[in-house]
Amino acid sequence: YGGGMHMLDLKTGKRTDIPVHPKYDKMDGVGKLSTAGKYLYGIVYFIPQGSTSYINVFVMYDMDQEKWLDFVIENVEGQYVSPEKDGKVYYNMKSDNMVYGLDLETKAITPTGINVGLMRGDGFANITSGEVQGQCYVNATYEGGISVLNFDTGKRVDYMGMLDGSPANTRDMEFGSDNRLYVGE
Repeated sequence: YGGGMHMLDLKTGKRTDIPVHPKYDKMDGVGKLSTAGKYLYGIVYFIPQGSTSYINVFVMYDMDQEKWLDFVIENVEGQYVSPEKDGKVYYNMKSDNMVYGLDLETKAITPTGINVGLMRGDGFANITSGEVQGQCYVNATYEGGISVLNFDTGKRVDYMGMLDGSPANTRDMEFGSDNRLYVGE
């Protein structure tokens, strides 16, 4: 990382720089970014005013108005926020490692009651067998496991040893129409 955040108009090729959020002096890095409706959201590593070290901050950028929302959540854990599901996104906090849901429109924050380590490589899937079933959030862990979380029931199951553990490789996951989980390391 080192260049900031940018928007690229795919029709014209025009690049527009996104300024640093006005609450912070500078960006130190960017985690995974996602979109839902008019919002670009994700984890950005900002250096607070008067500090020399970064903090993980959940931020939202209004792509229509091309400006940051005043709403931020500081000290989130990791670099991933879930994809949007039913108007909510999910993230975990450093203070308690619990996963929280954020309503993108109202900004209401709701604890799920589920603790998890760092979230990385994630997505939602309809799980039809096993200990945790239904519409679930599936997350690869740094230790090489896969966690399946059902936010509606508050249940979680971990399948350890499914992947090679690594603190550095980015992973992504997708469920195929064949009901198999495909993982990229």
